Amino acid sequence: MSKRPCFISFLTLLILSGCSTPPAPRPVRWDEQVRHDQAIGSALTPHLEKNLEFRNDLELSVYLRKMAQALADETPPLKDAPVGVFVVRESGGRWRSFSLPGNRVYLPAGLLRRLEYESELASMLAFELANLLNRHAVKRATRGQSPFPVETSEVGSSPVEPVREPDLLGPAGILSFSQDDLVASAQTAVGVLYRTGYDPRGMTSLWQRMAQDPEHSPFDAPTLERLIESTRQAIALNAPLRNPIVRSEEFLKIKQRIRSL
Repeated sequence: MSKRPCFISFLTLLILSGCSTPPAPRPVRWDEQVRHDQAIGSALTPHLEKNLEFRNDLELSVYLRKMAQALADETPPLKDAPVGVFVVRESGGRWRSFSLPGNRVYLPAGLLRRLEYESELASMLAFELANLLNRHAVKRATRGQSPFPVETSEVGSSPVEPVREPDLLGPAGILSFSQDDLVASAQTAVGVLYRTGYDPRGMTSLWQRMAQDPEHSPFDAPTLERLIESTRQAIALNAPLRNPIVRSEEFLKIKQRIRSL
């Protein structure tokens, strides 16, 4: 019996096996990513909050959480995810706001006192929600851009508790985003405001308010110029809202409490 057919069959199998490609990696499920991000936020929260001085006002807290939840519920990736909003004393005299994975948002009391419009306040919240949507803090915590030793070998796994103090607020810290990151979040935030009915021009007004007070502004002049321009460009891509929310009666009432912070 000839062995040639057997040899040809063997050779064919060898060629086919060499041409085969490895299976594609399994796509990350949304719930896995959420758990992964929340675990990182849980590790970061005590390190951030121990350096913050909170301003507590129950009525104001309820109002802020209601507004933040309305913004989140009109944004599909955040829909039905509880949002915590906390008012804090400005860090180093600067009006810095923060957000941590797990939907914890921190707003500076000093800037809140300067706001004249509800759309500006909604813009502050929308911008921080946009930072969460774009996962800037997660990316910086897990890609070695700051000295925070987090183990993230698998999405969904819990990070290891840091062995040293993470750099959160320094120039290269986890919560100090690049100019490109800030611009991306401003553009995302415009969409959040549109979906919720708030006048997106409040975001331009917010940047201008910071530019008028460089002593307290968290951003330098070139960054604010880019934020103003990119926000205007994002607004121009959408049709004007009918009767957008600018300053409601509820806001005018709560503004008195804000001034007493």
